[in-house]
Amino acid sequence: MRLAKVRVRNFRSVEDETISLGDLAVLVGPNSCGKSNVFRAIMFPLQERIGRQEIYDNLSSWRRDTQGAPLLSIWIDLFLSDSGVEDLFSALVPGQSLQGNEIHIAFRAIRSGTVSYRCSGNELDTGAVARLKELIQPVFIPSIRDLDHGGLEPFQQVLADALGRARGQTIALKQQEVRNILTNRAGGLLAEAERELKRHLPGLRLLPDADAVSLEDVYKLVHLSTEDGATGRLSVSTLGTGHQSVLIMALHKALADSDAALTLFLIDEPASHLHPTALQVLLDELNGLSESAQVLVATHSPGLVNRIGLRRCVRVDKNQEGRTHCQNLSDRLSSSEKHVAHVLFHHQMRALEPLFSRDVILVEGPFDATALRRTAELLGLGMPEDKNVPVVAAGGKGAMPRLIALLNECGTARILVLLDEDARYGGATPVVKQRQRPDAEKSQLIAAAQLLAGELDLNKRAEGIRKSLAALEDELASAVPEQTVYDGSSLAEIIGALGSLRVAQKEELRRELQRGRIRRPKELMKQSGVFLLKGSADSALLTMDGAEDIVAGELGRNLAGQSLRDAKRRAASWLKSLANEPTALSQILEALHNAGLLARSNFGRTVRSIMGSLSP
Repeated sequence: MRLAKVRVRNFRSVEDETISLGDLAVLVGPNSCGKSNVFRAIMFPLQERIGRQEIYDNLSSWRRDTQGAPLLSIWIDLFLSDSGVEDLFSALVPGQSLQGNEIHIAFRAIRSGTVSYRCSGNELDTGAVARLKELIQPVFIPSIRDLDHGGLEPFQQVLADALGRARGQTIALKQQEVRNILTNRAGGLLAEAERELKRHLPGLRLLPDADAVSLEDVYKLVHLSTEDGATGRLSVSTLGTGHQSVLIMALHKALADSDAALTLFLIDEPASHLHPTALQVLLDELNGLSESAQVLVATHSPGLVNRIGLRRCVRVDKNQEGRTHCQNLSDRLSSSEKHVAHVLFHHQMRALEPLFSRDVILVEGPFDATALRRTAELLGLGMPEDKNVPVVAAGGKGAMPRLIALLNECGTARILVLLDEDARYGGATPVVKQRQRPDAEKSQLIAAAQLLAGELDLNKRAEGIRKSLAALEDELASAVPEQTVYDGSSLAEIIGALGSLRVAQKEELRRELQRGRIRRPKELMKQSGVFLLKGSADSALLTMDGAEDIVAGELGRNLAGQSLRDAKRRAASWLKSLANEPTALSQILEALHNAGLLARSNFGRTVRSIMGSLSP
């Protein structure tokens, strides 16, 4: 038997979410997104005591002040399936037959303190609820770091429970025997002290009190040691913290109640502090555990998720209102896991990074990525990666729609896109200026292009220039291509892939861009997560007067005699050449910042807007 599905309503940060579970399932997501609340919700109906205070503490905060019993209730539905459900139903609802092959346990807790349980529509009495809690045993294994500092508490608690369930009077008899020994021995030792005390307080007796001695507390004194032929007996605290975590998980496995119809292990961060080579051992343990029980894991380990597989993952995230959202990736992935990993790796992104990030920032190339990171840092906004937000160079705007689709499949909450201004244009980008030229002038330009091409060396560096000259010849010989605004553009494709705008909003964006408007298109693009630069990233850094001189000075170049327009164009070209030299680019950005020009540039203002749009 296994827990096939869980629906949780009005529990802590979970408003109304349903997740499907297999024999082994993994909760993944950013920090503080609600993974622990999913664990708590599953355990809540099965805990020993549920009083008014427990209900109030776990009721969603936005429900505590509302009116009406349904809104003041915690609802948790457990759906159980597979072999064994008939026996469980018979134990809970004697004399009736199960209709179908699934049991639905409906739990409801009202803020006033009233709790009710139903099993496939049948109200459960107190005895049936007690049997339910005996037959379905959740075992929570917290993230354990150190056995000497609280790490043994779960193990000791299991021992305490075992002592509490011990059969017969053995513990009670031994406990009384120990108390008698302590009283008799202590009485002899206290005789002399009593005589001295009576000289000052006649008639007073001094009695040893051993009633507080309890063998049921002996579990607090239990510790673990290791022993081998070489080192002898040592405390388990000498083991590495990763191996201590594995040990605790193994102890829980061994000490779990074997009489339960379903044991559900809820394991928090089992891969913490584990060396990558030990992850396969951990996975083998989890798979072995899932053969006789059900296992639900919460983790931040990409290595562990990579081994378990994306289709076993439940993506957990929290929206801007602080409400937890859960998605089974098996319902979202249309591509193979291998294909997803390949595409993300191609973009220099760790294959599972989107699962652990609320937001992802996409840029066109490495220059844009380096410039965005360093600009954000210099402006005091913090590096995106420090906020758990990866910055990904897509390799051109044309590659972005495919990457956006894959990130959406992985459940990425918000994708922000930084684009050069030319993304708004459709059709081929012309090489030459669009104006009328006499045929003689065209012939001269073509001849000049051919002469220059003939002077180029046959190497890779000259190949780009050769292609540009060939394009120039083609346009002069035939016709300069006409550009369209928005229609057929990369911007339109990216807006469509993001899916954040309604049809009417996309039409409004198209119309306003074609009219040459700025303010409204900027608002709509920001709503969609798109930020358009003025020109390219390099030219957007040079929008303030004097910026080009700083670039030239940092690179030891000379702009003497250049017009302002030509100086900016040349400085932008020098900047662009630093795409693969992040150290040199960072130094130039720092110089622009020290001159007070970075924050006021179009690039600086755009970066500030992007960082302000990240999820809280």
